[in-house]
Amino acid sequence: MKRYAFVNRSGQVQVIRTIPGHWERTLFPGQQAIFEAEPDDYLEVYSCCCSTAILEERRLCRYLVDSSSPEVDLYLWSSSQRGTLTDALNG
Repeated sequence: MKRYAFVNRSGQVQVIRTIPGHWERTLFPGQQAIFEAEPDDYLEVYSCCCSTAILEERRLCRYLVDSSSPEVDLYLWSSSQRGTLTDALNG
């Protein structure tokens, strides 16, 4: 397992979930989550509005930010990367 990171850069509450369903977390705007997953697991990102959750994206964890890398600064992502997941730094 590897450690990955995700930051909620949206203005809405988001629920993130690894598939297969080993882990789930609710994030408020600006919150971050660091979690462990296999590279072939998926991370699903749901936006929550009016008691409805809408799946916004689903990506393989191998393409997420590796949170163990010292080069990672989750708060300096460009505006085009906000609310999304970025490529892993350590393959």
